[in-house]
Amino acid sequence: MTNLIKMDMRRLLHAKVFLVSLIIIGGLNILVQAGAPLMAHYLMPDQAEVQQNLSQLIATPFSTPIHWVVMFISVVSFSYADMANGFVKNIAGQISRKSDTVVSKFIIVGIHNLILMLFSSLVSIAATLVPVGMDMETFVVDGQLGAAIPTFLLKWMLSMAICAILVFFTTAVKNKTVATIAAVCFGTGAIGGLYFVMNMAAKNFLHLNNFDLSNFVPDQLISTVSVGEHQLVLNAILVALVWSAAFIILTVKLFNARDIK
Repeated sequence: MTNLIKMDMRRLLHAKVFLVSLIIIGGLNILVQAGAPLMAHYLMPDQAEVQQNLSQLIATPFSTPIHWVVMFISVVSFSYADMANGFVKNIAGQISRKSDTVVSKFIIVGIHNLILMLFSSLVSIAATLVPVGMDMETFVVDGQLGAAIPTFLLKWMLSMAICAILVFFTTAVKNKTVATIAAVCFGTGAIGGLYFVMNMAAKNFLHLNNFDLSNFVPDQLISTVSVGEHQLVLNAILVALVWSAAFIILTVKLFNARDIK
């Protein structure tokens, strides 16, 4: 397993999509945190000074849906690459349990997500210092870091639950197209409309007036969970663990049952 993880880590670090994802996410953050305030200042020089909190930049590593889409598509590309180039077929015959390749891949996906999210927060913090240095904004190191860091970790856990679904599509189903569509839908929150319809159905037919499906799915919780506001914390933990475990177990079972081609 250790050697598999090392090989998968090497694959990740040499993957062009991973490097491109870092560049895109870094560029987006510079645009959002530095470019937009500079443009707003020159278009509206009399606007009130904006305050940026360190805790908010940490608790919200990705400020737009595009960030999530980029990361999830990178996961799809990485998790399908070994299926497409024959790496899994070559390595499966050399290990006692071919399902170890699934576990190793999921571990590296976790490292992948953590790197991108940490990188995003760091670039956001650095980019914010540009308008701050030009007296357009103020930067506050507030007392909410104790809540911001756990919120960041919860969002990472929820991203892993989503990625468990994507790995299922790329590795067990072996369909990169479906996985890519799912990545875009999860990243943009496009499935929210379906959840709304299901909530209405639960209300009208089952009389569950207080039921909200978005509180039990990772792609919606990832944008609403907040430790500082005590908002959906337990839901996020349980959803992240249950969804991740369920889809990884399902992937392993289907992967073991199929011949590797």
